[in-house]
Amino acid sequence: MEAAGGAGRLRDALQSAGARRGAVACRVAGSGPAVCAWGPVSGTSVFEAGSVTKAVTGLLLALAIDAGEVSSSDRLDRFVPGTGPAGRATLAELATHSSGLPRLPAATLLRALAHPRDPYRGGSLPRLIRDTRRVRPGRPGRAAYSNLGVALLGHALAAAAAMPYWDLARIRVLTPLRMVSSGDMPKSALFAPREAWDLGAFAPAGGLRATVGDLLRLAWVAARPSESPFPAAAADALTPHAAMNNGYVGWCWMLGTQANRPDAWHNGATGAGWAFIGANNSRAIAACVPASHQATWDTAALRALRSTDDAGIDTG
Repeated sequence: MEAAGGAGRLRDALQSAGARRGAVACRVAGSGPAVCAWGPVSGTSVFEAGSVTKAVTGLLLALAIDAGEVSSSDRLDRFVPGTGPAGRATLAELATHSSGLPRLPAATLLRALAHPRDPYRGGSLPRLIRDTRRVRPGRPGRAAYSNLGVALLGHALAAAAAMPYWDLARIRVLTPLRMVSSGDMPKSALFAPREAWDLGAFAPAGGLRATVGDLLRLAWVAARPSESPFPAAAADALTPHAAMNNGYVGWCWMLGTQANRPDAWHNGATGAGWAFIGANNSRAIAACVPASHQATWDTAALRALRSTDDAGIDTG
């Protein structure tokens, strides 16, 4: 009952914040998952997860380190040559948004102005490398959110494993977590296909498409890393590796600062909607709304994650 109640409260909070349709899921310690949908949406609808994808890429980094394929101190240009000054960034800097790279290359931003409904269209890896080569990074060390950095991280990990990014994600993260309705799903599978974005080479930073139930499986890794298929890698990905904003960042996962109730989360937004995953030591939540992102939804989701009013849930 606690999971169903948590899902219902999250749904109510998002509806109060203006979400007219969507799907949410919740799982608490000692119970199975609960999924709740409203509007013309079902619990099996597929959504664009946007930057929630970064949580998958962060796990892939931790898994590659654990397997000895890469070191967090390896430079980008060891795996993705031709990236110019950006190639000096380490994988750790890319995963913690502290590489000095901008959110996007200037060339990508200019193309996005011409195609605002699909800003990443035509983004092949050779083009991404050319655009990156023209970037002049700032001083590394200070965290500043970078889609470019995580996209390059994903391609570096794919090169180290000698396989395409989505094959790598499927084999090492999605399949072990039984995220069977997730990955580079075709637009036709989406609840809102007309608004979908073609992320192209930026896929490791935002290309995941998934059901809310599958996103909950990803979130549950942060609630119970020791019970995941890859406990050591999960613990590494969820360890604070750098300070960011008012909290920390692990390998791509955003981490809170509460001493008694640490939390891990990530949000995402594309043309087709908004998504959120979050977890602490007592619960995990996921949410998807197929509409233009509103900041109040992030606030509602974080508040639901951090609330202490669930009967029977350990709040310590």
